[in-house]
Amino acid sequence: MKKIIYLAILLPFMLSAQQADVTVSKAINRIAFGSCSQQNLTGNQLWSEINATNPDLWIWLGDNVYSDGIDMKQRRKDYDLQKSHPDYKLLLKQTEIIGIWDDHDFGVNDGGKEYPMKDESKEELFRFLDVPDDHPARARKGAYQSYTYASKQGAVKIILLDARYFRDSLKWNNPGTAEKEALVNENGDVLGEVQWKWFKEQLSEEGVDLFILGTGIQVIPTQHRWEKWSNFPTARKRLMEVISSANAPLVFISGDRHLSEVSRVETTLIRYGSLPPAASTVPVG
Repeated sequence: MKKIIYLAILLPFMLSAQQADVTVSKAINRIAFGSCSQQNLTGNQLWSEINATNPDLWIWLGDNVYSDGIDMKQRRKDYDLQKSHPDYKLLLKQTEIIGIWDDHDFGVNDGGKEYPMKDESKEELFRFLDVPDDHPARARKGAYQSYTYASKQGAVKIILLDARYFRDSLKWNNPGTAEKEALVNENGDVLGEVQWKWFKEQLSEEGVDLFILGTGIQVIPTQHRWEKWSNFPTARKRLMEVISSANAPLVFISGDRHLSEVSRVETTLIRYGSLPPAASTVPVG
C-alpha cells in the first residue's frame, strides 16, 4: 500500500524570524515528509508521486537508508544509491530537502549514544543532505538542526531533534523475536543537556507563526510495544514542559512505524494542541 503525506500550510502574517540555524526568505505552503526508505527497492520508490504534489520542502524523518553497521564506506554507498534514483534527483533539483536520522541510518537498530561511529555517521548523513560546511550543526555534537522560512505569508520554523546521538540505552523483553517489546527506562534521557538547552532557546524565537518539530520516533502514542518517547517517561515529560513555552501553534512529525497516523494530545501544559503525523511514506508497506 502506497502512502504519501504532505502538509498544506497557509500563514496569514508577515513577521520577522531570528535564532534558527538557517533563515530563508521563502514561502512554504506545502511540506512533504517521510521516512523508512529502502534504497535497494528501486521499483517501489514513491519519488514520482511525491514530486507530483509539488512540495516546497521535503523533510527526511529518519531511516533515510537502511545501513546498519560500522562500515562508513558502505553507508556512503547506500546514501549514494538513494540519491541516484532519477525521481529523487528531480526532487533535489526542484525542492529544498532537510532531514534528521533515525536508527537504521544512524547505524544500529534501536540504538543510541553507545554506537561507536556516531560522529562518522553524522558526516555521512550531512553529506547526503548537502548540509553546507558553514552550517552551525556541523560545529556541534549531534545532528539536530533548525530552519525558519519567512515570507509575506508569515514564518514557519522547523526544529529537527536528534533522538539518537545522546539517547540513553533501551532494553527489551523477548529481544530478537517477533514478540519483542521495548521496556521503560524511567530516568533515561533522549536529547542530552546541550540539545535540551538549544531546543528551549529555539522555541523562544519571536515572530514564528507555526513550529514543526521533527523526531525519528513517535512522541504522543504510548500503547504500542515499539520504540517511542514514552519509553523514556522523564524525558517525555520534560519535552512536554519545554514545548509549553512555545508562543505559536506546533505540530510534531515523526517516522519509524511503517504506517501513517494522526494523534492528538490534550494537556494543560500546552496552550495549543499537537497533531503528530507519523510518516513512513517512501517505501511500499
